[in-house]
Amino acid sequence: MKNIKNYIYKEFFLKQILWMLCALLLLFAVINAIHLSQGIKATNGKIDTLLNLNQMEIFSSLVLKDSEALDEHLDLLKKQYMLDYVSIKSRDITIETAKYELPFFYFWIDAFKPRFQKVIQNEFKTVGFEFTASYPSLIINDYFLPFLWMSFFSLLALIGVIYLFFKKQIKTIQDDIIHPLAELVTKIQNDDLEDYAHSSSLFEISILSKTIKEYPSLKKDRVIAQISSQVAHDIRSPLEALKASKKELSALPEEDRYSINGAINRIEEIAYNLLKMRKPTAKEHFMSVHTYSLLDQIILEKKMQYRQELSLNITSHFSEKAFACFVEMRPETLKRVISNLISNSAEAMSYVGDIEISLDVEGSKSIIKVQDTGPGISSEVEGNLFQKGFTTKLNGNGLGLFHAKTEVEAINGSIDVASGDRTTVSIQIPLVPAPLNFPKCIQIFGKSKIIVLDDDQSIHHIWNKRLSLFNIPIEHYYSAEALLSSYDAISEDCLLLSDYELLGEKITGLDCIKKLGAYKNSILVTARFEEVSISRAAQERGILFLPKSMALTVPITFNQCEGKQVVLIDDDDLIHMNWRREGKKLGVDVKTFFSVEDFIRVASQFSLKTPIYIDSYLGDGFKGEVLSEEIYKKGFQELFISTGYRAQDISCPYWIKKVNGKSFSDNIG
Repeated sequence: MKNIKNYIYKEFFLKQILWMLCALLLLFAVINAIHLSQGIKATNGKIDTLLNLNQMEIFSSLVLKDSEALDEHLDLLKKQYMLDYVSIKSRDITIETAKYELPFFYFWIDAFKPRFQKVIQNEFKTVGFEFTASYPSLIINDYFLPFLWMSFFSLLALIGVIYLFFKKQIKTIQDDIIHPLAELVTKIQNDDLEDYAHSSSLFEISILSKTIKEYPSLKKDRVIAQISSQVAHDIRSPLEALKASKKELSALPEEDRYSINGAINRIEEIAYNLLKMRKPTAKEHFMSVHTYSLLDQIILEKKMQYRQELSLNITSHFSEKAFACFVEMRPETLKRVISNLISNSAEAMSYVGDIEISLDVEGSKSIIKVQDTGPGISSEVEGNLFQKGFTTKLNGNGLGLFHAKTEVEAINGSIDVASGDRTTVSIQIPLVPAPLNFPKCIQIFGKSKIIVLDDDQSIHHIWNKRLSLFNIPIEHYYSAEALLSSYDAISEDCLLLSDYELLGEKITGLDCIKKLGAYKNSILVTARFEEVSISRAAQERGILFLPKSMALTVPITFNQCEGKQVVLIDDDDLIHMNWRREGKKLGVDVKTFFSVEDFIRVASQFSLKTPIYIDSYLGDGFKGEVLSEEIYKKGFQELFISTGYRAQDISCPYWIKKVNGKSFSDNIG
C-alpha cells in the first residue's frame, strides 16, 4: 500500500514533470525542423546566386573542355559555402569532388534534403550542364548544433524554474497535508490523540484535526449516553409510583403540594430527556415562559433541597420591570440551567455563604444573575469554564456549564462569568411579548365586589391587605362548594380571583369559573402557572392567568384611564406603533390587529365592553364599517371608526357609535 508522500511525489509530481518535459521536447523538435528547413532554403538561394554569377566562366571552361578551370570553380564554390559535395555534368565532361559520408548519428539530416541541383543552358541552348551540391555538414554546424545548444540551455533554465515552482508547492503540501497526516497516523498508532492539535489551512484537514481532537470526548459522550439511558430506564418505575401517589397529596399544605408537584414534573422531564438523549433544537417545543414565576419555583425547590444546610442562605431580588418578563424557550431548559448554577455555587462555597438570584430587564433582554460569596474563580479556570468536558469537581463530567451555554446561545442569548469579591453568572435572554391573557395589572375600576376563592389562608390575607385600600367589598371563600352555593352566576361588575387546585375537592377553580360563566371577569391565580395544560385551558377560554407567587407584586389599578384596555384594527404598522407608544404614556394597554379576522380569532379573550377602534379602509377594498358587523355579532358594543377621512364622508351603520380621527388622541383623551 502506498503512503501519501510517495503517492504525491511519484504518482503526481513525477508524472507531471515527465509530461511537461515530453511536451517541451516535442515543441523543440518542431521548432528545430522549421529552423532547418529555413536554413536549407537560405543556403540554396545563396548557391543559386553565386552560380548565376559564375555561369559564363563555367560555360567557357566547358566549351574549351578546360577541366582544371572547372575544378577551380568547383573548389571555390565548395570552400566559399563549405559544401560537402559538388559536381558538374555535361555531354562532354563530368567533374565532381569526393563523395561525403554523413556520420551515422546524423542520418536523419537527409530527410531535410540539404542539397542543391540545377540544370543551366546558355541562351542559344548550345551549351548546358547540371550542377549538383550537397551540404549536410553546413546544416549541422550552422543551424542544428547552435539551435541544439540553445535549446539545451533553455530547457535547463525552464527545468530550473519548474523545480523552484514545484519546490514551493511541495513544501506547502508537506506543511498542509503530509506532515499533519503523518503526525495523525503516528498519534493513532501510539494511541495518543488527546494532545493532537495540528493546524492546517486546508478545510478538510482542519475538520479532520478537530474531529480527531474531540475523539476522546466523543468516547466519553458515548459512555455517558449509555449510563444516562440506563438511569432513565431505572428511574421510570419509582417515578410512576410517585405520580400515582399525587392523589394522596391533597391533605398537604399548598406550598408543599406545589413543591412536590414541581419536583415530580422535573424528574419526569429529566427522565424523558435522558432516555431520548435529544438535542433541544426543534423550535416547535419552545413556549412562552414567565421568567419571574419559573425562577420563584426553582428557588423554592433549591431551598427545600438545601434546608439542612443552615449556613447556606438563598435569596432572590426581582425588579418591578421584570413582572411581565417572558422569554421563548423550553421551560425545562431554563430550570436546568438555573438549578445547575445554584448547585455549582453551593458546592463551590462548601454550603457556607450567600447565593442571590436576581431578575431584571434591560432594553429587549431579560437579565438573570446568580451571585455567590464563594472563593472566586482563577483566570485560568474562568477561561475554560464553558469548555466541553472541563471540570474542577472530582466526580464531575464537565457538561453542566457547557450545556448551559449551548442552550442559552441557541435562543440568541448569552451567558458570562465574572469573578471578584463575588462570582456572578449573568444570563441574557431576548424578551418576547406577554400572552394576551397575562394581566399586566389588576383593573378594579367599576367593580362593585371582589370575590376570592382559595384554600390557603395566607393568600386571603395578602388579597385582603392589598385590596382593602380601595374600599371595595371583598368576599372570601375557601372551597368551591361554598362559592357555588352562594352564586349561580357572577355579574361583570364583580371580579373573581380564584385558585386552580382546591384542597380536598375534585372540582377546580377553572370548573368554578365555567359554572359561574365568569370568563371575562375572573383571574385564575395558581401556583401551577407553568403547567402547559392548565395554561392552555385558561387561554382557550379567555381567562386571565396569574402565578400565585405574584399576588404580592401584581400592580392593582383604580384609575379610569390607567389599566384600560382598547383594541385597534388597522392595516398600517406605523399607526400600531404610534397608538402603543401614546397608550403607554397614559397607562392604556393597546392591543393591535391588522385585520378583523385576526381579532375575531382571539375575541373570546376580551371583555365585551372593550372599546374597539377600526380603520375605515383596511386595504384591498375592504371597509372597516362593513367588516365590523362580525365583531358586533360577537356581542361587542363599543365600536368606533378611526379614519383619516372626513366623518361626513363615512356612511356608518347602526352598530358604529362614532367616527373619530386617525390619531390616538382623537379617540382616547
